[in-house]
Amino acid sequence: MGTLATSHMTVEVSGGPHRGYVCIAGEVDLAGEKQLIDALGQLATLHSHTVSIDLGGVTFAGSSLLNFLTRVSMTMPANTPLRLCRSTAMTRRLIQVAGLEQTGILS
Repeated sequence: MGTLATSHMTVEVSGGPHRGYVCIAGEVDLAGEKQLIDALGQLATLHSHTVSIDLGGVTFAGSSLLNFLTRVSMTMPANTPLRLCRSTAMTRRLIQVAGLEQTGILS
């Protein structure tokens, strides 16, 4: 797949039919919307049974991250597990405040 970048964020998509992997690093904000949408398109072409999203390198996250996670959940086939890896206290809190934990979007 490949790496998509802005001056403040990188998104790397890799994997195959068994597991898709997305690694996001830097500041996840509106300036990176296009890259996140492109990453979602790349991820969808993998037809993965499981999706892992690495948030360990995220230094800032706003609604763009929440939007991306929701879109991934809606784009992947039903019952595709979406796992967050290395999420920081900041990203966990953002997801919690937004209520995504209770929706079943994230496993």
